[in-house]
Amino acid sequence: MDASLRYETLFAYSSQAHDLNELGQQLTHFGYVLLHFGSTEELATATKVQMPSAVLLEGRGEEVARLADEVARLRASLPERIPILGICDPLPFEDQVQIVRAGCAELLIHPYDLTQLVDRLDRQTDNLPFEPYRVLIVDDSHSIAEHTGKVLRQAGMVTRVETDPLILLQAIEEFEPELLLVDMYMPECTGDEAAKVIRQQDNMASLPIVFLSGETDISKQLLARRKGGDDFLTKPIQPQVLVESVTITAERYRTLRRLMCHDGLTGLLTHSHFGEQLLREVARNQREPQALALAMLDIDHFKRINDSYGHPVGDRVIRSLSRMLQMRLRRFGQLGRYGGEEFAVLLPETSLEVAMQRIDALRQAYMQLQHTAGEVVFNSTFSAGVAAWKPGMTASELSLAADQALYRAKQGGRNQVCGEG
Repeated sequence: MDASLRYETLFAYSSQAHDLNELGQQLTHFGYVLLHFGSTEELATATKVQMPSAVLLEGRGEEVARLADEVARLRASLPERIPILGICDPLPFEDQVQIVRAGCAELLIHPYDLTQLVDRLDRQTDNLPFEPYRVLIVDDSHSIAEHTGKVLRQAGMVTRVETDPLILLQAIEEFEPELLLVDMYMPECTGDEAAKVIRQQDNMASLPIVFLSGETDISKQLLARRKGGDDFLTKPIQPQVLVESVTITAERYRTLRRLMCHDGLTGLLTHSHFGEQLLREVARNQREPQALALAMLDIDHFKRINDSYGHPVGDRVIRSLSRMLQMRLRRFGQLGRYGGEEFAVLLPETSLEVAMQRIDALRQAYMQLQHTAGEVVFNSTFSAGVAAWKPGMTASELSLAADQALYRAKQGGRNQVCGEG
């Protein structure tokens, strides 16, 4: 296991202990540690010492008939927040209903693919790293803005304060907020005037704008919203109300943006939106030079996988790599699906050497992952090229350098990471 990663603990029971041993080895690649027990009684006793993130119960053969009862017994002894996932041989629909009714949050039927189980575990345990909401606060009173920022930071958000609304567009480009919290009345311009200008920028048209003001006239609040605002909060406001209101709006924006900007199969940025992030990071580096690396990854012999096992299996192979990318690298930068089986990783504040180390660690973990196609078990690998930004280099030039490094990795025998030059 990688000591730098966060792992969720799973408790499991199955009469097929060798199946759980193999499953546990595979799940470590996705951020889960599996502890298996000789009986459900032992499992229940262990929860009194350590509470798992989730419980897996597998019913095979004759044990399938008892799975609903086992789920019900465990459900009665566990906190409601701990999900129980069942794995069993094919069952009639009414028997599956009984298992779900007993308290099973998810039910997988053999044969299942590992990525299906990981998807269910992610959904139930929220295992993917959470990125704090980014809020840009605009208020001509520095003390009020700082107080607002402090309240939101204590709630785990990332904030930036600006007292001059005239540099708002530049601040948005630099900070990339998920919500603007804007004072209504400022000397340089009013909040609704600022909102109207922001809404004229195509790349900011959907950015949430929330007015925070002492204005109590409902007609004026509605007029401000009509000019581009999404909500209106009235000062003074209780900290809890402020945090909840901002969270609800930012969460909705993140969900909608994910649908618009992220690839449906992998959850990573689409080619075009990754390209926008690349342009933005390179522009930032041109203003304030710092380390920046770009990696291009391509799954080896992917056409052979599709031709041999079918496109649904190929899709699962793509999803498995995207899931490992998110677990290992999302906290360091931006991830995108660049093409069919090609991925891109943008790593700000990262040198070429460190970027290559991180990508190679991912490569070594990925090649150990087992994929299934019916009764067939196989492994997959990827090749990668990494390039570092240099002063004066454009986004296109950085992308080309990473592509050329990827080409060398392919020509050199695949399943390797090559740097530029």
